[in-house]
Amino acid sequence: MIRFLITTLPLALAAAAFANEPRLRTFCSPFDGKNCEVTWGAPTNELPASVKILKVVPAEFTPVVISNLLQAADLPAKSKRQPMSEGVVREKDAFRFGDKSESQYLEFVPSQGSIILYRRAIYTNAHPKSVPADADARTRALALVRMMGISRSELATGPDGDVAFNFATGTRLVQDEASGQWLTNVVHRMVSVNRRIGGLPVSGPAGISMRFGEEGKLGYLTVVWRAVRPDKECVVPTPAEFIDRIKSGRALVRNHQATIYRKLAVKKVSLCYWEYDNSRRQDTIYPFAVLETEASRDDGQSLAVPLFVLFANE
Repeated sequence: MIRFLITTLPLALAAAAFANEPRLRTFCSPFDGKNCEVTWGAPTNELPASVKILKVVPAEFTPVVISNLLQAADLPAKSKRQPMSEGVVREKDAFRFGDKSESQYLEFVPSQGSIILYRRAIYTNAHPKSVPADADARTRALALVRMMGISRSELATGPDGDVAFNFATGTRLVQDEASGQWLTNVVHRMVSVNRRIGGLPVSGPAGISMRFGEEGKLGYLTVVWRAVRPDKECVVPTPAEFIDRIKSGRALVRNHQATIYRKLAVKKVSLCYWEYDNSRRQDTIYPFAVLETEASRDDGQSLAVPLFVLFANE
């Protein structure tokens, strides 16, 4: 007999959609800058004078997109069912396809731009064949993105300008009871990507995450890609205004770095949008600033300390 234990080995978690920045107000604290000497050395010539606050509107899932994903989920169009009564799927516009056993389903929530696809059969084989490597998984991911009607220009990019896909490996530790030997089998390849809105990267746990299993079959897909329209124009703070926010406790620092700093030099500033995952309803998407800084403590040690400034939703 064979026993197996499911594990997940991350390959590139630093910027993965499934390991992105946490909710800022939950995992961050106000930065104590009252007695801190703050200097500004960040270039601002590429910063816009203002940035848009975005209003979430219902996404349009065309018949072609629905048909494509039903095919990927191996479900017929006549398998439409009542949505589950939890999470954002309580939205009145949610609709769902699936089998009676819930072993595979496909769910859409237009008001939150959410899609979830699940196929349990992809995960039941301890010895899957032809699980795609990163390069193949990337090709499949791009094809799936096109199939959902998402433009490549909406995908987050890396320093090289190419789409910044992140990869991780799902494995099973398989033990042959006769020999006692443990083997690690790759059972699926995980791929994730964030989005851009109006040229700005989107942080937070939204985006696209997918898993490809045996022979490259899609076993899991989650999409949070809210449709938006410009709502209000928000002025980007000047360096002096950013410094004032730091000094007055209106900048956030990660909890594990929250301590007293005597000096802080701002080296770089960038703008992002924040988007939640599909476990939380979101009606507005706000921009915020990330300040990359070098901070010095009483003991003289200098640390890289990023600060987050929520200037648009104060």
